[in-house]
Amino acid sequence: MATPPMMTGQSIDVDDSERLELSVRDGVLVINVTRSTNIKIFSILGQLVLQRTIPAGVTRIKLPARGIYIFKASGTTRRITV
Repeated sequence: MATPPMMTGQSIDVDDSERLELSVRDGVLVINVTRSTNIKIFSILGQLVLQRTIPAGVTRIKLPARGIYIFKASGTTRRITV
């Protein structure tokens, strides 16, 4: 299984109508999306940590512990480090 790309505060154009921006600031995952999006966050061991639908705009999520997580949304997968 290939390792997802490392997330380092980047914008991802999912398609012509959707843009997804991810960054980590002070242990908080900051997600900015152009439309309502279903997200899933997994621990590095593959356990589902969080699943929710976030509204368009900026959403901040405090993850339970420092570490490496896998973020999935809109057909894209990224590795994030908190």
